[in-house]
Amino acid sequence: SGVKAAVDSGCKLIVALTETGSTALALAKYRPKATILAITASESTLRQLLICRGVLPMLTASFVGTDSVISKAIAKAKGDGLVVSGDIVVAVHGTKEETPGHTNLLKMVKVP
Repeated sequence: SGVKAAVDSGCKLIVALTETGSTALALAKYRPKATILAITASESTLRQLLICRGVLPMLTASFVGTDSVISKAIAKAKGDGLVVSGDIVVAVHGTKEETPGHTNLLKMVKVP
């Protein structure tokens, strides 16, 4: 799971691309030490995630090109001081873009 990978690697950030917020909520259920950066295209999902412990929601225009969305999220996290160059980030999303309920991919990305 994403939380186990984050704990084992000692990463500071988990990036979750989520349409409905369920991916971020499932990760937050295990209360990892790493901050969960939940990327969503829905304003209502963003508002709902604001009350979840350990989740920092962020709005994006679209999930098309998930690698570029993850890169932008890491750049924002770096700008906000959540991560520094050389840190490892765990990214969780689905192979079907913009499809709720299909989170099945985990990536470990090094912050440039």
